[in-house]
Amino acid sequence: MSKFKKVFSFFIIVIFSLSFYGCFSYRDINKIVFVTSVLYDVDNDGKVVTYLECFKPYRSSSSASEKGQRLIFRGIGKTALEASRDINLSSSYIINYTQNKAIIFTSKVAEYGLTNYVDFINRDQELIVRPNVYVFFGDPEKLMKLKIKDEEYIGLNLNFLIENIGVSSRALKSTLNDYLVKRKSGSKIAVLTAIEIKKQDVEERLTISGGAILQNDKMVERINVAQGQAYNFLTNKVRKGTLEITNPDNPEKFVTLEILKNITKTEIHYDGKNINLVKKIYVKTSIAEAQGDLSFNSTNFQKLQKSAEANIKKYTEIIFDEFKKKELDIFEIKEDFYRKYPKVKINNPIDITNLKIEPQVYIEGSSNINNAT
Repeated sequence: MSKFKKVFSFFIIVIFSLSFYGCFSYRDINKIVFVTSVLYDVDNDGKVVTYLECFKPYRSSSSASEKGQRLIFRGIGKTALEASRDINLSSSYIINYTQNKAIIFTSKVAEYGLTNYVDFINRDQELIVRPNVYVFFGDPEKLMKLKIKDEEYIGLNLNFLIENIGVSSRALKSTLNDYLVKRKSGSKIAVLTAIEIKKQDVEERLTISGGAILQNDKMVERINVAQGQAYNFLTNKVRKGTLEITNPDNPEKFVTLEILKNITKTEIHYDGKNINLVKKIYVKTSIAEAQGDLSFNSTNFQKLQKSAEANIKKYTEIIFDEFKKKELDIFEIKEDFYRKYPKVKINNPIDITNLKIEPQVYIEGSSNINNAT
């Protein structure tokens, strides 16, 4: 290797070495607090009120032990940015948002409108688009003071609840990325996860309670928990869950089918006058529980399948008709319609949409095999 190449290689190594940096010791990490959840509220004067739930790490170099402390900050300002800067004035630590797990808006903010908050959230480089978004129905001060035995941090607790949605087909999930897309597309309607504090047994817990429907960034309606499964079936969001149907051998008892897999395929056709929306719902299940006696024969399997299909058809049609009357396109019909018919302009396609549900339920172990798999 020539002398020039050796000198050049030496400078490259030096430059790269200087470009890599980190904490010199535990002193740097001890000066940072990591945000685990952000809560936005609005006061009676229309000012933004921001709450930050933070984790303050502490690590000792002498004992190699790790400790943490939960901190709550509150800021107020005319804008979300000013409220954030107000918090910085009262914090002696560097506030880091990269580990944030939840963005929560109070119902008061949702009714007031999220427009004044979304731009700051979307532009801030640390407020990444991965967190889930919630609308909280209740007192924000009570939420920040809530003691949760399962998990001390609200942001982490909500994250675990969302991960558990896989076992419930009735719960609704919404991410910041989904909201940023849906608020500008189709009918500009988005469904955000609704949460509230409920007393269970002897303690209060944070629970998922349906969804909040926002149009043009303002809350206009809610979806209750009972409607959640039908909505998820229509929007192809069911992954796991259960279906409860009548026991064919004992009409006063129930059989529970566990959902193993679901695919909802959408077909949309326009005849110049009406929109015909076809939802083909394929559900693969297994028998999870049977109350009372149940004979596992082909006749009963067929009755269970037909009963499950009838229930899916009934409740999806009920929720569709309800929101069609309210002219709220929560099923993304406008987006699907313009994707297929980009030259046809219809103000609110759900008004002229007729729904047809074609459910097919397959129960593992049955002798009647269909294409649900």
